[in-house]
Amino acid sequence: MLQAAYVASTTSWQVLEGLWAANGRPMPSNGAVRAHVRDLSTTPPLLEELWHRFFAGDAPDRVQAAIEIIDWVVPILEEQARPHA
Repeated sequence: MLQAAYVASTTSWQVLEGLWAANGRPMPSNGAVRAHVRDLSTTPPLLEELWHRFFAGDAPDRVQAAIEIIDWVVPILEEQARPHA
């Protein structure tokens, strides 16, 4: 769990970049991320709860929230990367 929590913590910025990329938007500056999360048109279900668990939860909650966000983001980014005829 220590290793998983470490990875969730050290990759949090990349997870957020994926969330913004899934919306086709550039990342805001570090200090503005929280304020601009409301600007995203497409987010995982219960993003506010996920956000709290990801940044303020105990280790298992942070890891699970990271997994849930990543599981939501990756298919969207994969779809965006596919060539469309």
